[in-house]
Amino acid sequence: PVVSISERLTSFREQLDESVAKVVPYLEREHADAEAFQESLELLKCHIENIEAGVDMILKITRAMMNYDAAQLEDHEDTHLGNLVQDCLAICGFRLKGVDVQLQLDDESAVSVHRTHLAQVISNLISNAVDAMSEQSDEGTESKVLRVSTESQTKNGQAGVLVSVEDNGKGVPEDLREDIFKPFFTTKDVGRGTGIGLAVSKRIVDDHAGDIAVTSSESLGGARFKVWLPSSGSFAEAQP
Repeated sequence: PVVSISERLTSFREQLDESVAKVVPYLEREHADAEAFQESLELLKCHIENIEAGVDMILKITRAMMNYDAAQLEDHEDTHLGNLVQDCLAICGFRLKGVDVQLQLDDESAVSVHRTHLAQVISNLISNAVDAMSEQSDEGTESKVLRVSTESQTKNGQAGVLVSVEDNGKGVPEDLREDIFKPFFTTKDVGRGTGIGLAVSKRIVDDHAGDIAVTSSESLGGARFKVWLPSSGSFAEAQP
């Protein structure tokens, strides 16, 4: 959604301002601490690299949202989901301050997907989890826990990979779990949710011959979003 993209760009600017603010004083001092100055430069470099990667992904996601159509086979590539999850976490990093991020990534989780479209799905689920935990935090919950996992899973006799995004927020009431994937339906406060993200995510997953659903997280107590995708070989064999 446009609001989410705007928030990310604002945060990138804040990160850059923060880094520059740490470097400038060293330039103004007559006797600067060389080691500390080098550390500040490295921090600035790291932030700039994150900003470049984030802006690149934002541009790709924006184009995908504006020009979205069923992902064509020639646009698909074998993708290691663990690496893609790491990329999405890096892009959403500014939103994960104060969040205990737990990763359980399977080394064999390769699928044939449209990488940018799937990154949009995972990033959206991570952002939604952070929003849910922030609402819970406002009511007194101290810790925020986000768990992202990938694992091999066979479904209806077809090999595939399951991506799970769990949090310790309020969760999604059972009577809303079907509606939540409908366009413009949102459980967020007015002005905070567009009701577009999950609807687009479901369409992307459907176009990958996959499945997306939400349940309760047994260990964390919040929501658990599950995305199942056919593995590379199975997906290729399923194409006409």
